[in-house]
Amino acid sequence: MQLTNEEDLRATVLNAPIGICILNAETLVAEIVNEKFLEVAGKPYDAIYGQFYWDAFAEARIYYEAALTGVVQTGDPYYADEVELMLVRHGVEEMIFVTFVYSPVKDKEGRVKKVAVWVLENTKQVNERQKVDAARAAFQQERDRLKSFFMQAPAGICILNGPELVFELVNPAYQQILPGRKLLNRPIFEALPELVGTPLQEVLLNVYRSGDPYEVNELLIPIAEFEGGPTYDRYFTFNYQARKDLEDKIDGVLVFVFEVTVMAKAQQDQLAMNEELSATNEELSSSQEGLQEIVNELAESEHKTRTIVENAPFPIAVYMGREMRISLANQSMIDVWGKGPDVIGKPYKEILPELNDQEVFTQLDKVYTTGEAFHARNQRLDLVMNGESKTFYFNYSFTALRDQHGHIYGVMNTGADVTDVVQAKQEVEITSNDLAALNEEMVASNKELQVTNEELAAVNEELATTNDELIELQKEGHKLLEQVEASESRSRFMLNAIPQQVWTATPDGALNYVNQVVCEDFGYNTEEIVGHGWQAFIHPDDLNDCISKWVKSLETGTDYMVEFRLKFADGIYRWHLARALPFTENNKIVLWLGTNTNIELQKTNEERKDEFLSIASHELKTPLTSIKAYNQIIQRIDDQEKQKAFVKKSADHIVRLERLISDLLDVTKINAGKMNYTMEAIDFKQLLKDSVESIQHSVTSHEIILETAPEIIYQGDHLRLEQVMHNFLNNAIKYSPQGKKVIVNGYVDHDNIIVSVQDFGIGIPRENLDKLFDRYYRVDNTAMRFEGLGLGLFISAEILRKHNGSFWIESEQGKGSTFYFRLPLAESKKQQVTRTATFYRDKHITINYNKTNNRLDVNWTGFQDLVSVQEGCMIMLEFLKNNKSDRIVNDNTHVLGNWSEATDWVGNIWFPLMGNAGLKYFAHIFSPSTFSQLAAIKSIDIMAGIITTQYFTEHSLAEEWVNGQKKNDDETKK
Repeated sequence: MQLTNEEDLRATVLNAPIGICILNAETLVAEIVNEKFLEVAGKPYDAIYGQFYWDAFAEARIYYEAALTGVVQTGDPYYADEVELMLVRHGVEEMIFVTFVYSPVKDKEGRVKKVAVWVLENTKQVNERQKVDAARAAFQQERDRLKSFFMQAPAGICILNGPELVFELVNPAYQQILPGRKLLNRPIFEALPELVGTPLQEVLLNVYRSGDPYEVNELLIPIAEFEGGPTYDRYFTFNYQARKDLEDKIDGVLVFVFEVTVMAKAQQDQLAMNEELSATNEELSSSQEGLQEIVNELAESEHKTRTIVENAPFPIAVYMGREMRISLANQSMIDVWGKGPDVIGKPYKEILPELNDQEVFTQLDKVYTTGEAFHARNQRLDLVMNGESKTFYFNYSFTALRDQHGHIYGVMNTGADVTDVVQAKQEVEITSNDLAALNEEMVASNKELQVTNEELAAVNEELATTNDELIELQKEGHKLLEQVEASESRSRFMLNAIPQQVWTATPDGALNYVNQVVCEDFGYNTEEIVGHGWQAFIHPDDLNDCISKWVKSLETGTDYMVEFRLKFADGIYRWHLARALPFTENNKIVLWLGTNTNIELQKTNEERKDEFLSIASHELKTPLTSIKAYNQIIQRIDDQEKQKAFVKKSADHIVRLERLISDLLDVTKINAGKMNYTMEAIDFKQLLKDSVESIQHSVTSHEIILETAPEIIYQGDHLRLEQVMHNFLNNAIKYSPQGKKVIVNGYVDHDNIIVSVQDFGIGIPRENLDKLFDRYYRVDNTAMRFEGLGLGLFISAEILRKHNGSFWIESEQGKGSTFYFRLPLAESKKQQVTRTATFYRDKHITINYNKTNNRLDVNWTGFQDLVSVQEGCMIMLEFLKNNKSDRIVNDNTHVLGNWSEATDWVGNIWFPLMGNAGLKYFAHIFSPSTFSQLAAIKSIDIMAGIITTQYFTEHSLAEEWVNGQKKNDDETKK
C-alpha cells in the first residue's frame, strides 16, 4: 500500500467493512482506529488510540511482536489465517480465532511510514466448522463400525461408492460368490462387465439416483466366476439400499445378496421330475404298483426332510474361556444335550463327559487357541441321555468370539440335528438299489423305466444338498445370536435397515409393531398403523382371503403366506407377498414375525410377458398360416406361370417372418447386454443414400425422396445406423398406405446430425407419442390394421442411445408424422461461459436474476440431454440460493428435440432440492417440440404438490403470473 493523502486514508479506514488500525511505523502508536477494529479487540477507543500498540495488546506481544517488527524493517506484509489467540476483551480473557494482516504503508520513495493492521474475527465460523468436523468424524466412526459388522455377516454384502459405484467394501461372503474376481476399488460394471446393458445396470443406477430401494428374489444372472471365463446361469436374491452421507445426500449403494442357485435348480428339477413321474405312472399304472409305492415313499421321505429343514430349531451355545464354561445355551441346545436345564456356568466337559473320546474337546480347544472356525457335517456323536447312550448325527460349527480388540474370549457353538436326514439318505440308497433291480426286470417291456430310475437318482442328489441348506441355517443361527447379544435399539435399527416391510403380531394375531419402511410406504407413524391394523390398507377384494388364511395360521400355528394389494400414501395399491412365522418358547407361540415383500414388478412383468406371448403367437402364426395356404395352392396348380404369383406371395410372408424373428433376437441381445457395435468412420451422406435406395428397391407403393444430406464423416456402427434408417422408413411406409411418398432430410445443427423421416399417413395421437419406443407397444387404433410386434422403434431407440443420441416425433392425426433422430458430434471448440453473481450463460442455458421481482429468468436453448439438463439445473439451484429467490420463469421456447431421459431426475431429485432451497412458484413456457412438452409435463407431474406450477405458451403471460404471486405474498404479509 502506498501513502498518498492522509485525509483519504482516514476516510477509507473509518468506513471500511473490516477492522483496521493504522500504526506509526517508528513509534507503533495507533493513529487511526475504526469501529470494526474496536469490536474485534473488545477494548475502549482510548485504550488503543494514541497508545503504544503492545501496551494495548500486551497479551499478544510475546507471539507477534517479532512479526510486526519484521514488517517495518523489510517492508513485506505478514499474514495470519484463522489463528487461535487469547485476548482480554471487555475485561475478560477469551480464546478467539482471527485472520489478520500487518501491511506496510509506504511513501513515494518506498519507505515504510505506517503499518495497517487488518483484522477479521473467525471465531463463529471456526467453531461451526469444528462442530461439523466432529459430526463428520462421529458419522465416519459409525460407518466404520457398521462396515466391521458387515465384514462378519454371513450374507453377501458390499458397499458401492460414488456415481461410478466403486466397490468400497466386499465382505468374505460376497467375495466367495465371485472367488476369481478382483472387486475392491473397481467400478462394479468394470469388475462385472456381464451386467452392462442389462436391466440390473439401470436398477443399480436408479437406486443411486433416486434413493428408492430395490429387492428381487431368485433372479437369473448369467455370470462367470472369473473375468473372461465362461458364464453360468446362477440365481440370486438381493436387496439394493441407497447409502447417505452426513448431509443426507446419496453417496453409495448397500448390496445384500444370497446365492440361491442350488435351491432354484432343485425346485426346477423337482418340477421336471414330478411331471415325468406323473406321465410314467399313467403309462405303467397297471404293471408298476410296486414302483408307485416306492415313489410315494420317497416323496413322503422328501416331504419329512423338508419339514425338518424348514421348522428345525437352531441349537446355540456360548462357552467362555479356555475351560469352556457354558455362558449361554438356548432350549434347543439343552434338549440336544439331554442333561436338564441346570447347565449354565458349568464347564462343557462336566456336562458332556461322554464326548471325551470323540475329538470334540480337541476341536474346541483348537478353535479357541487359533481362531480358525471348525465345521463338521454328518458327524456321528454318541450322547448319554437319561442314562442311556444314543447315537446321533450332527452338522455343527465352532466359531471363535472376539472382543473389540480382536482377542478371543470364547467360542460359539451352533448345530443342527441331521439324524433324520442321514437316515433318509440311507433309505433312499436302499430304494435306489431296489429301483435298479426293478428296472432290469422290466427293461424288455418298457425302456422309459430307466428314465424314471435316473430321476430317482436325481432325488438322491437333491437330498444331498440338504446339508448345504443346513449350513446356511447355521449361519442364520449365528446371526440370531448376534441379535440376542445386541440391545433392543440395535434390533430396531436392523429391522429399519431391512429394505422391505417388517411387522410383528401378538399370539392372538393383533399387530403390535411395524418398521420404518411400513411408515414411509403408508404415510403414518407406527402408533397410527398399529391402531388401524392391516384391514385399513388391504384392497377390499383381497381382504377376505387374507383374513381367512391369517385365522387358519393362528388356529394351527402354521406358517402364514398370502398375496394381497396394499394401499400406499399416494393412494395406489401395490402387490405384496406376505409371510409370517410363529416364534415359540417352551412349545408356546409368543410372537409372530412377518414381512411384506413388494412384488408389484413381478406381477407387472407377468402381465407383460403374457401379453407379449399372446401378440407374438398371433403375429408369428399369421405368416405361417399364409405360407401353408399358398403352398397347398401351389401343389394343386400345374401351370408354372400361375404358380409364380403364389410363390412370390409365399416368399413375401417368409421375409415378413424373418423380420419378426430378427426383431425378437435383437431385443434378446439388448436385454442381455450382448448387442455388439463396431465403431468406424462413416460417410453419412452415402449411408442415407444407400438406405433410401435399399428400401425403394423393395417398395413400389411409395416414392422415397432424399431432399438433403450432410457431407460429413461420422464415427458409428454403419450396420446398426442403417438398421435405424430401415426401421424409420419401413414404419413411415407401413403407416401411410395412402400417402404415396416419404421425405427424408439430413443436416447438421448445434454440433448434431439431425435426420427426419416424414410420412403423410394416419398420424399418431399426442397421448401415444412417448410410448412408441417401448417394447411391444403399438398404437391401439392401428394394431388390427398393421402387423408387427412393435419392436422396430424400440430397437432403434436402443441403438441411438448407444451412440449418445436421441429421438422424437412430431405428428398430427390425419395428416402424418415426422420421425427425428439426433447424433451428437464432437465439439469443435471449447464452450464459452459468461458468469457473474446474477448472470450466467453457456450454449445450453441463460440465467438472469431479476432483482426487482426477485425471480430467475431462465432460457434454455438447442438440444438437451441428461448431462446438459443436470448441469443447467444445478446452476439454477446455486443462483436461487445465492440470490434468495423463490420464483422462476423457465423458458423452453428455443429447446429442440427430446430430453425425456432427464425427466425422472428432474422430478425426483432436482425439484425437491429446489423446494428445500426456497422455490415457491415455477412458470414453465412450453417448447414447440411435442416430445419436449411431454418431458416437461412428466417431470413436473412427479413433483406435484411441492411447488406451485403453471404452464404457458407466451413469455409475457408467464411473467405476469409469477409477478402476481409476489403481490399476493406481499398482501398476505400485511
